Amino acid sequence: MHVSASAAPRGYGAQLKRKLKDERPDLNVRVRRLGNRHLWRSTNLAAFVKPFAAGDVELDPTGAVQRSRDLVRVAEALRHELGAGVRGFYWEPAARVLFVVFDRKTHVVEVRAKTDRLKSLEATVRRVILEHAGADASRYIVGVRLGFHVPRGDLVPLDLKSYRHRRHPPAWRRFGRNSTLALVLGAAVPTAAAAQQATQFSPAVSAPNWDVGLSGGSRDGDGAFMFEGSYTAPIDFGTGFRIDGAAGGTSEGFQGGVGLHYFRRDPSSGLLGGYVNWSTVDPNDGVDDQKNIFEVAVQSETYYDEFTLVALGGVQFGSDIDDGVFGKLQVEWYATDDFMVSAGGRWDPEREGLGIVGGEYQPAYLAMPGLTFFAEGAVGGDDYEHVFGGIRYYFGAPKSLKDRHRYDTFRTTANRGVMGAAIPTRTPASGGCSP
Repeated sequence: MHVSASAAPRGYGAQLKRKLKDERPDLNVRVRRLGNRHLWRSTNLAAFVKPFAAGDVELDPTGAVQRSRDLVRVAEALRHELGAGVRGFYWEPAARVLFVVFDRKTHVVEVRAKTDRLKSLEATVRRVILEHAGADASRYIVGVRLGFHVPRGDLVPLDLKSYRHRRHPPAWRRFGRNSTLALVLGAAVPTAAAAQQATQFSPAVSAPNWDVGLSGGSRDGDGAFMFEGSYTAPIDFGTGFRIDGAAGGTSEGFQGGVGLHYFRRDPSSGLLGGYVNWSTVDPNDGVDDQKNIFEVAVQSETYYDEFTLVALGGVQFGSDIDDGVFGKLQVEWYATDDFMVSAGGRWDPEREGLGIVGGEYQPAYLAMPGLTFFAEGAVGGDDYEHVFGGIRYYFGAPKSLKDRHRYDTFRTTANRGVMGAAIPTRTPASGGCSP
Protein backbone atom coordinates (compact mmCIF):
# COMPACT_ATOMS: atom_id res chain seq x y z
CA MET A 1 0.00 0.00 0.00
CA HIS A 2 1.22 3.49 -0.84
CA VAL A 3 -0.35 6.11 1.43
CA SER A 4 0.39 9.70 2.32
CA ALA A 5 2.10 10.49 5.61
CA SER A 6 -1.03 12.15 7.01
CA ALA A 7 -3.06 8.98 6.34
CA ALA A 8 -0.58 6.67 8.06
CA PRO A 9 -0.41 7.33 11.82
CA ARG A 10 1.71 5.15 14.07
CA GLY A 11 -1.04 2.60 14.68
CA TYR A 12 -1.98 2.29 11.02
CA GLY A 13 0.26 -0.74 10.40
CA ALA A 14 -1.30 -2.69 13.27
CA GLN A 15 -4.81 -1.80 12.07
CA LEU A 16 -3.96 -2.98 8.56
CA LYS A 17 -2.54 -6.25 9.89
CA ARG A 18 -5.69 -6.96 11.94
CA LYS A 19 -7.92 -6.21 8.96
CA LEU A 20 -5.96 -8.55 6.68
CA LYS A 21 -6.04 -11.31 9.30
CA ASP A 22 -9.81 -10.90 9.64
CA GLU A 23 -10.19 -11.27 5.87
CA ARG A 24 -7.78 -14.23 5.58
CA PRO A 25 -7.14 -15.99 8.91
CA ASP A 26 -4.91 -18.55 7.14
CA LEU A 27 -2.35 -15.91 6.12
CA ASN A 28 0.80 -15.08 8.03
CA VAL A 29 0.75 -11.28 7.79
CA ARG A 30 3.75 -9.01 8.30
CA VAL A 31 3.50 -5.27 7.63
CA ARG A 32 6.66 -3.37 6.73
CA ARG A 33 6.70 0.38 7.03
CA LEU A 34 8.98 2.21 4.56
CA GLY A 35 9.52 5.89 5.24
CA ASN A 36 10.28 8.61 2.73
CA ARG A 37 13.96 8.67 3.70
CA HIS A 38 14.27 4.97 2.89
CA LEU A 39 12.70 5.41 -0.54
CA TRP A 40 14.43 8.64 -1.54
CA ARG A 41 17.95 7.42 -0.84
CA SER A 42 17.75 4.90 -3.70
CA THR A 43 20.21 5.67 -6.49
CA ASN A 44 18.66 3.36 -9.09
CA LEU A 45 15.39 1.61 -9.85
CA ALA A 46 16.62 -1.83 -8.75
CA ALA A 47 17.41 -0.44 -5.29
CA PHE A 48 14.09 1.38 -5.17
CA VAL A 49 11.99 -1.76 -5.79
CA LYS A 50 14.16 -4.10 -3.72
CA PRO A 51 11.94 -3.94 -0.58
CA PHE A 52 8.98 -5.27 -2.60
CA ALA A 53 10.78 -7.08 -5.41
CA ALA A 54 9.88 -10.61 -4.27
CA GLY A 55 6.54 -12.37 -3.89
CA ASP A 56 3.25 -12.22 -5.77
CA VAL A 57 1.52 -8.90 -6.36
CA GLU A 58 -2.07 -9.18 -5.12
CA LEU A 59 -3.13 -5.55 -5.58
CA ASP A 60 -1.35 -3.04 -7.82
CA PRO A 61 -4.01 -0.66 -9.23
CA THR A 62 -1.54 1.73 -10.87
CA GLY A 63 0.79 -1.01 -12.10
CA ALA A 64 3.70 0.75 -10.39
CA VAL A 65 5.24 -2.30 -8.75
CA GLN A 66 4.84 -4.62 -11.73
CA ARG A 67 6.26 -2.19 -14.28
CA SER A 68 9.19 -1.36 -12.02
CA ARG A 69 9.92 -5.07 -11.63
CA ASP A 70 9.68 -5.55 -15.40
CA LEU A 71 12.19 -2.80 -16.13
CA VAL A 72 14.67 -4.20 -13.61
CA ARG A 73 14.29 -7.73 -15.04
CA VAL A 74 14.88 -6.39 -18.55
CA ALA A 75 18.09 -4.66 -17.42
CA GLU A 76 19.34 -7.84 -15.73
CA ALA A 77 18.61 -9.97 -18.81
CA LEU A 78 20.23 -7.48 -21.19
CA ARG A 79 23.40 -7.37 -19.10
CA HIS A 80 23.56 -11.15 -19.30
CA GLU A 81 23.04 -11.20 -23.10
CA LEU A 82 25.11 -8.17 -24.10
CA GLY A 83 27.97 -8.70 -21.67
CA ALA A 84 30.71 -6.16 -21.00
CA GLY A 85 29.88 -4.17 -24.14
CA VAL A 86 26.96 -2.37 -22.46
CA ARG A 87 27.51 0.52 -20.04
CA GLY A 88 24.04 1.25 -18.73
CA PHE A 89 20.26 1.33 -19.03
CA TYR A 90 18.26 4.51 -18.40
CA TRP A 91 14.52 5.16 -18.26
CA GLU A 92 13.08 8.50 -19.40
CA PRO A 93 9.64 8.56 -17.72
CA ALA A 94 8.07 11.56 -19.49
CA ALA A 95 8.64 10.14 -22.98
CA ARG A 96 8.59 6.51 -21.71
CA VAL A 97 11.78 5.70 -23.62
CA LEU A 98 14.43 3.13 -22.65
CA PHE A 99 18.01 4.20 -23.44
CA VAL A 100 20.69 1.52 -23.85
CA VAL A 101 24.24 2.92 -23.75
CA PHE A 102 27.08 0.84 -25.21
CA ASP A 103 30.82 0.98 -24.70
CA ARG A 104 32.27 2.79 -27.72
CA LYS A 105 35.54 0.84 -27.56
CA THR A 106 33.67 -2.45 -27.91
CA HIS A 107 31.03 -1.57 -30.48
CA VAL A 108 32.05 1.53 -32.43
CA VAL A 109 33.79 -0.32 -35.27
CA GLU A 110 31.00 -2.81 -35.88
CA VAL A 111 28.19 -0.26 -35.58
CA ARG A 112 29.77 2.23 -37.95
CA ALA A 113 30.81 -0.39 -40.46
CA LYS A 114 27.63 -2.44 -40.58
CA THR A 115 24.03 -1.32 -40.28
CA ASP A 116 23.17 -4.98 -39.67
CA ARG A 117 25.08 -4.89 -36.37
CA LEU A 118 23.04 -1.97 -35.04
CA LYS A 119 19.84 -3.59 -36.24
CA SER A 120 20.82 -6.84 -34.51
CA LEU A 121 21.45 -5.05 -31.21
CA GLU A 122 18.07 -3.31 -31.39
CA ALA A 123 16.34 -6.61 -32.20
CA THR A 124 18.01 -8.21 -29.16
CA VAL A 125 16.82 -5.42 -26.87
CA ARG A 126 13.24 -5.66 -28.15
CA ARG A 127 13.23 -9.46 -27.87
CA VAL A 128 14.43 -9.32 -24.26
CA ILE A 129 11.75 -6.73 -23.43
CA LEU A 130 9.08 -9.02 -24.89
CA GLU A 131 10.41 -12.09 -23.05
CA HIS A 132 10.82 -10.50 -19.63
CA ALA A 133 8.15 -7.78 -19.59
CA GLY A 134 5.47 -9.30 -21.84
CA ALA A 135 3.44 -7.93 -24.72
CA ASP A 136 1.88 -5.19 -22.55
CA ALA A 137 5.32 -3.57 -22.22
CA SER A 138 4.81 -1.96 -25.64
CA ARG A 139 2.12 0.25 -24.08
CA TYR A 140 4.47 1.90 -21.58
CA ILE A 141 7.86 1.39 -23.26
CA VAL A 142 7.05 3.38 -26.38
CA GLY A 143 10.62 3.75 -27.62
CA VAL A 144 14.08 2.18 -27.46
CA ARG A 145 17.20 4.24 -28.20
CA LEU A 146 20.74 2.90 -28.65
CA GLY A 147 23.85 5.06 -28.28
CA PHE A 148 27.32 5.57 -26.83
CA HIS A 149 26.68 8.46 -24.42
CA VAL A 150 24.28 8.91 -21.53
CA PRO A 151 21.82 11.55 -22.82
CA ARG A 152 21.03 14.64 -20.82
CA GLY A 153 17.71 14.84 -19.08
CA ASP A 154 15.83 13.45 -16.10
CA LEU A 155 16.80 9.80 -16.47
CA VAL A 156 16.36 6.93 -14.03
CA PRO A 157 19.29 4.43 -13.91
CA LEU A 158 17.87 0.91 -13.87
CA ASP A 159 20.69 -0.70 -11.88
CA LEU A 160 23.78 0.21 -9.86
CA LYS A 161 26.22 -0.12 -12.79
CA SER A 162 24.10 2.29 -14.82
CA TYR A 163 24.13 4.76 -11.92
CA ARG A 164 27.93 4.67 -11.78
CA HIS A 165 28.19 5.53 -15.49
CA ARG A 166 25.81 8.49 -15.26
CA ARG A 167 26.88 12.05 -16.06
CA HIS A 168 24.22 13.62 -13.84
CA PRO A 169 22.69 12.80 -10.44
CA PRO A 170 19.63 10.53 -10.53
CA ALA A 171 16.41 12.27 -11.40
CA TRP A 172 14.61 11.72 -8.11
CA ARG A 173 17.44 13.44 -6.20
CA ARG A 174 16.76 16.64 -8.12
CA PHE A 175 12.98 16.36 -7.95
CA GLY A 176 12.93 16.65 -4.17
CA ARG A 177 9.76 15.24 -2.65
CA ASN A 178 7.78 14.63 -5.85
CA SER A 179 6.29 11.18 -6.17
CA THR A 180 8.99 8.69 -7.12
CA LEU A 181 6.40 6.33 -8.55
CA ALA A 182 5.10 9.04 -10.89
CA LEU A 183 8.66 9.80 -11.96
CA VAL A 184 9.49 6.15 -12.64
CA LEU A 185 6.31 5.33 -14.52
CA GLY A 186 5.54 8.53 -16.40
CA ALA A 187 2.03 9.80 -16.98
CA ALA A 188 -1.12 8.31 -18.46
CA VAL A 189 -0.24 4.62 -18.38
CA PRO A 190 -3.26 2.65 -19.67
CA THR A 191 -4.90 -0.16 -17.78
CA ALA A 192 -4.18 -3.77 -18.73
CA ALA A 193 -7.58 -4.13 -20.40
CA ALA A 194 -7.09 -0.96 -22.41
CA ALA A 195 -3.59 -2.05 -23.37
CA GLN A 196 -4.86 -5.40 -24.62
CA GLN A 197 -7.57 -3.74 -26.69
CA ALA A 198 -5.12 -1.19 -28.11
CA THR A 199 -2.74 -3.99 -29.10
CA GLN A 200 -5.46 -5.78 -31.04
CA PHE A 201 -7.17 -2.76 -32.64
CA SER A 202 -5.49 0.52 -33.55
CA PRO A 203 -7.25 3.53 -35.11
CA ALA A 204 -6.38 4.94 -38.52
CA VAL A 205 -4.84 7.99 -36.81
CA SER A 206 -3.68 7.68 -33.21
CA ALA A 207 -4.38 11.38 -32.50
CA PRO A 208 -4.53 14.68 -34.41
CA ASN A 209 -0.97 15.59 -35.38
CA TRP A 210 0.98 17.89 -37.64
CA ASP A 211 4.47 18.28 -38.99
CA VAL A 212 6.51 20.98 -40.73
CA GLY A 213 9.62 20.78 -42.87
CA LEU A 214 12.18 22.95 -44.61
CA SER A 215 14.40 21.73 -47.44
CA GLY A 216 16.85 23.13 -49.92
CA GLY A 217 19.06 21.92 -52.72
CA SER A 218 19.55 21.95 -56.46
CA ARG A 219 17.12 21.34 -59.32
CA ASP A 220 18.47 21.27 -62.87
CA GLY A 221 21.48 23.21 -61.62
CA ASP A 222 19.41 25.98 -60.00
CA GLY A 223 19.14 26.57 -56.27
CA ALA A 224 15.73 25.82 -54.76
CA PHE A 225 13.99 25.74 -51.38
CA MET A 226 10.64 24.51 -50.06
CA PHE A 227 8.64 24.94 -46.86
CA GLU A 228 5.99 22.28 -46.26
CA GLY A 229 3.44 21.33 -43.63
CA SER A 230 0.79 18.67 -43.01
CA TYR A 231 -2.08 18.21 -40.59
CA THR A 232 -3.55 14.71 -40.07
CA ALA A 233 -6.61 13.87 -37.98
CA PRO A 234 -9.08 11.00 -37.51
CA ILE A 235 -12.62 11.13 -38.88
CA ASP A 236 -13.72 7.97 -37.09
CA PHE A 237 -11.91 4.87 -35.83
CA GLY A 238 -10.93 3.51 -39.26
CA THR A 239 -10.68 6.65 -41.41
CA GLY A 240 -8.83 9.95 -41.42
CA PHE A 241 -7.89 12.96 -43.50
CA ARG A 242 -4.77 14.99 -44.13
CA ILE A 243 -4.24 18.53 -45.41
CA ASP A 244 -0.93 19.33 -47.13
CA GLY A 245 0.60 22.67 -47.96
CA ALA A 246 3.88 23.68 -49.61
CA ALA A 247 5.48 26.93 -50.74
CA GLY A 248 8.91 27.75 -52.10
CA GLY A 249 10.77 28.75 -55.19
CA THR A 250 13.77 28.64 -57.47
CA SER A 251 15.57 31.29 -59.47
CA GLU A 252 12.76 30.83 -62.02
CA GLY A 253 9.89 31.85 -59.73
CA PHE A 254 7.39 30.90 -57.03
CA GLN A 255 5.82 27.48 -56.60
CA GLY A 256 3.35 26.11 -54.09
CA GLY A 257 0.18 24.16 -53.57
CA VAL A 258 -2.35 22.51 -51.28
CA GLY A 259 -3.80 19.01 -51.15
CA LEU A 260 -6.49 17.04 -49.32
CA HIS A 261 -6.34 13.29 -48.56
CA TYR A 262 -9.07 10.92 -47.38
CA PHE A 263 -8.04 7.41 -46.34
CA ARG A 264 -8.83 4.22 -44.49
CA ARG A 265 -5.99 2.58 -42.57
CA ASP A 266 -5.23 -0.45 -40.45
CA PRO A 267 -1.75 0.25 -38.98
CA SER A 268 -1.03 -3.48 -38.89
CA SER A 269 -1.57 -4.00 -42.64
CA GLY A 270 -1.87 -0.86 -44.77
CA LEU A 271 -3.67 2.23 -46.07
CA LEU A 272 -6.04 2.91 -48.97
CA GLY A 273 -7.39 6.31 -49.96
CA GLY A 274 -7.36 9.13 -52.43
CA TYR A 275 -6.40 12.76 -52.75
CA VAL A 276 -6.99 15.92 -54.75
CA ASN A 277 -4.24 18.45 -55.21
CA TRP A 278 -3.80 21.91 -56.71
CA SER A 279 -0.40 23.45 -57.32
CA THR A 280 0.86 26.49 -59.14
CA VAL A 281 4.09 27.59 -60.79
CA ASP A 282 4.53 31.31 -61.42
CA PRO A 283 7.63 32.01 -63.56
CA ASN A 284 9.31 35.37 -63.07
CA ASP A 285 10.88 35.58 -66.56
CA GLY A 286 8.07 37.75 -67.96
CA VAL A 287 7.57 35.29 -70.83
CA ASP A 288 5.89 32.12 -69.59
CA ASP A 289 2.38 32.15 -68.17
CA GLN A 290 1.46 30.95 -64.70
CA LYS A 291 0.75 27.23 -64.62
CA ASN A 292 -2.03 25.64 -62.57
CA ILE A 293 -1.86 21.89 -62.09
CA PHE A 294 -4.65 19.68 -60.72
CA GLU A 295 -4.22 16.06 -59.62
CA VAL A 296 -6.82 13.45 -58.64
CA ALA A 297 -5.33 10.15 -57.50
CA VAL A 298 -5.79 6.89 -55.61
CA GLN A 299 -3.07 6.04 -53.08
CA SER A 300 -2.15 2.93 -51.11
CA GLU A 301 0.45 1.69 -48.64
CA THR A 302 1.07 -1.95 -47.75
CA TYR A 303 3.05 -2.85 -44.62
CA TYR A 304 5.31 -5.92 -44.44
CA ASP A 305 7.23 -5.77 -41.14
CA GLU A 306 10.10 -3.33 -41.85
CA PHE A 307 9.02 -2.76 -45.48
CA THR A 308 6.35 -0.43 -46.87
CA LEU A 309 5.14 -0.59 -50.48
CA VAL A 310 3.77 2.78 -51.66
CA ALA A 311 1.67 3.00 -54.84
CA LEU A 312 -0.46 5.73 -56.36
CA GLY A 313 -2.05 6.50 -59.69
CA GLY A 314 -4.27 9.22 -61.10
CA VAL A 315 -4.76 11.94 -63.68
CA GLN A 316 -3.31 15.43 -63.98
CA PHE A 317 -4.70 18.35 -65.94
CA GLY A 318 -4.48 22.13 -65.96
CA SER A 319 -3.28 25.16 -67.87
CA ASP A 320 -0.19 25.03 -70.11
CA ILE A 321 0.74 21.44 -69.17
CA ASP A 322 0.42 18.00 -70.75
CA ASP A 323 -2.73 16.31 -69.45
CA GLY A 324 -2.70 12.59 -68.80
CA VAL A 325 -2.13 9.71 -66.41
CA PHE A 326 0.61 9.66 -63.76
CA GLY A 327 1.69 7.13 -61.17
CA LYS A 328 4.31 6.17 -58.64
CA LEU A 329 5.69 2.98 -57.10
CA GLN A 330 8.13 3.05 -54.18
CA VAL A 331 9.60 0.67 -51.60
CA GLU A 332 10.59 1.95 -48.15
CA TRP A 333 12.82 -0.05 -45.81
CA TYR A 334 13.22 0.69 -42.11
CA ALA A 335 16.79 -0.36 -41.35
CA THR A 336 15.89 0.51 -37.76
CA ASP A 337 12.65 1.91 -36.37
CA ASP A 338 14.17 5.40 -36.69
CA PHE A 339 16.02 5.13 -40.01
CA MET A 340 14.19 4.70 -43.32
CA VAL A 341 15.59 4.46 -46.87
CA SER A 342 13.48 4.41 -50.03
CA ALA A 343 13.76 3.78 -53.76
CA GLY A 344 11.20 3.95 -56.53
CA GLY A 345 9.99 5.64 -59.68
CA ARG A 346 7.37 8.09 -60.91
CA TRP A 347 6.01 8.66 -64.39
CA ASP A 348 3.83 11.43 -65.85
CA PRO A 349 3.18 13.08 -69.24
CA GLU A 350 5.74 15.83 -68.61
CA ARG A 351 8.79 13.92 -67.35
CA GLU A 352 7.92 10.46 -68.68
CA GLY A 353 10.10 8.60 -66.15
CA LEU A 354 11.79 9.61 -62.90
CA GLY A 355 13.97 7.45 -60.62
CA ILE A 356 13.97 8.49 -56.96
CA VAL A 357 16.03 7.50 -53.90
CA GLY A 358 15.78 9.01 -50.43
CA GLY A 359 15.88 8.52 -46.71
CA GLU A 360 14.81 9.92 -43.35
CA TYR A 361 16.46 9.62 -39.93
CA GLN A 362 15.12 10.46 -36.47
CA PRO A 363 17.93 10.83 -33.89
CA ALA A 364 15.34 11.04 -31.07
CA TYR A 365 16.98 13.85 -29.14
CA LEU A 366 15.48 14.04 -25.68
CA ALA A 367 14.72 17.76 -26.00
CA MET A 368 13.37 17.43 -29.59
CA PRO A 369 11.97 13.90 -30.02
CA GLY A 370 10.14 14.72 -33.28
CA LEU A 371 13.12 16.13 -35.20
CA THR A 372 14.16 14.25 -38.36
CA PHE A 373 16.64 14.77 -41.19
CA PHE A 374 15.77 13.75 -44.73
CA ALA A 375 17.33 13.73 -48.18
CA GLU A 376 16.27 12.84 -51.72
CA GLY A 377 17.82 12.56 -55.15
CA ALA A 378 16.16 11.97 -58.54
CA VAL A 379 16.99 11.77 -62.24
CA GLY A 380 14.55 11.61 -65.14
CA GLY A 381 13.58 12.47 -68.69
CA ASP A 382 14.81 15.62 -70.49
CA ASP A 383 18.01 15.42 -68.40
CA TYR A 384 16.08 16.39 -65.28
CA GLU A 385 17.77 15.98 -61.87
CA HIS A 386 17.34 17.24 -58.34
CA VAL A 387 19.05 16.75 -54.98
CA PHE A 388 17.42 17.92 -51.76
CA GLY A 389 18.09 17.75 -48.04
CA GLY A 390 16.25 19.19 -45.08
CA ILE A 391 14.79 18.91 -41.61
CA ARG A 392 11.29 18.04 -40.46
CA TYR A 393 9.60 18.17 -37.07
CA TYR A 394 6.72 15.91 -36.04
CA PHE A 395 4.58 17.31 -33.24
CA GLY A 396 2.88 14.91 -30.87
CA ALA A 397 3.77 12.08 -28.51
CA PRO A 398 7.34 10.72 -28.74
CA LYS A 399 7.50 7.57 -30.86
CA SER A 400 9.68 5.91 -33.46
CA LEU A 401 9.81 7.18 -37.04
CA LYS A 402 8.23 3.96 -38.27
CA ASP A 403 5.28 4.38 -35.89
CA ARG A 404 4.86 8.02 -36.94
CA HIS A 405 4.53 6.92 -40.58
CA ARG A 406 2.03 4.14 -39.79
CA TYR A 407 0.01 5.41 -36.82
CA ASP A 408 0.05 9.20 -37.26
CA THR A 409 0.80 10.54 -40.73
CA PHE A 410 2.12 8.79 -43.89
CA ARG A 411 4.42 9.27 -46.88
CA THR A 412 2.33 9.44 -50.03
CA THR A 413 5.19 10.54 -52.29
CA ALA A 414 8.92 11.06 -51.91
CA ASN A 415 8.27 14.81 -51.82
CA ARG A 416 5.54 14.68 -49.18
CA GLY A 417 2.36 15.00 -51.23
CA VAL A 418 1.86 18.38 -52.86
CA MET A 419 5.56 19.16 -52.86
CA GLY A 420 6.20 16.79 -55.74
CA ALA A 421 3.47 18.32 -57.87
CA ALA A 422 4.47 21.88 -57.06
CA ILE A 423 8.09 21.54 -58.19
CA PRO A 424 8.70 22.76 -61.74
CA THR A 425 11.27 21.51 -64.22
CA ARG A 426 12.52 23.23 -67.34
CA THR A 427 11.61 21.78 -70.71
CA PRO A 428 13.91 22.31 -73.70
CA ALA A 429 10.96 23.13 -75.95
CA SER A 430 9.80 26.24 -74.11
CA GLY A 431 12.66 27.15 -71.82
CA GLY A 432 10.03 27.65 -69.15
CA CYS A 433 8.68 25.51 -66.33
CA SER A 434 6.48 22.45 -66.18
CA PRO A 435 5.47 20.32 -63.20
